[in-house]
Amino acid sequence: MTTRFKLQSHLSTAFNPAAFKLWAAISIFPHIHLITRKLFLALAVSLPFWVSAQHNDSTVVKAVFGATNTELQELMSVIGVEKHHLELNDPRLGGKFFQLTYQEYRNGVAQPEVNLTSRKDLFQLDSTGKMAFDVYARAADVATLEVFFRFPRKGQRKLFKAEAGQAGQYSFRTDILPYRREQAKIPVGKKFTFLVYTLPYEKDGYFQYCALAQSQVPIEEWYKRFGVKHFVAYQLLIE
Repeated sequence: MTTRFKLQSHLSTAFNPAAFKLWAAISIFPHIHLITRKLFLALAVSLPFWVSAQHNDSTVVKAVFGATNTELQELMSVIGVEKHHLELNDPRLGGKFFQLTYQEYRNGVAQPEVNLTSRKDLFQLDSTGKMAFDVYARAADVATLEVFFRFPRKGQRKLFKAEAGQAGQYSFRTDILPYRREQAKIPVGKKFTFLVYTLPYEKDGYFQYCALAQSQVPIEEWYKRFGVKHFVAYQLLIE
């Protein structure tokens, strides 16, 4: 059964400087109308809830590219394997479900969406709100792409047909999200584009990967705007 993420109203018992200043101002000027005083007090009491509400609809994901072992990373680079480590660590997410789907786009046309995490019992965050997993991507041969997700309790391997003669040009991107110091803010309770395995677009003789992923252009428009014939978009929902 899916656990819905709800905001819980609460009244903090800790000292609230903002509330104290409001009350002090009211006390100094007793001529303020009673209704106005009540309004100030209501705002002061609601401050803890308002601050909480600003954060409960989002969390942070951490992404680290490559292997921690230098020699292993060099080997992976030689054989064309990309690795990304992704991690959630937020106590407020304890018991929630991690739903990851993918959808291919060919010549601007979206293919049917496929759920990678249909077994909810295998993709529930633990009581501490932690989940860590790795993603490996490569060109398996001149015509085939391979993506492997290594989740804590299950692995998922998928093969995709590459554009003719371009299997070696695909790149698996996490930077479709605005990461800073390996961390990015993501929504909770709302599906969003999380990862993408894509061809680049070409400009002035150079392949543009970062410019594409970080363009903020909706993926549905990539073919029209950039001429990207094929990519796989991964959508995440935490609820």
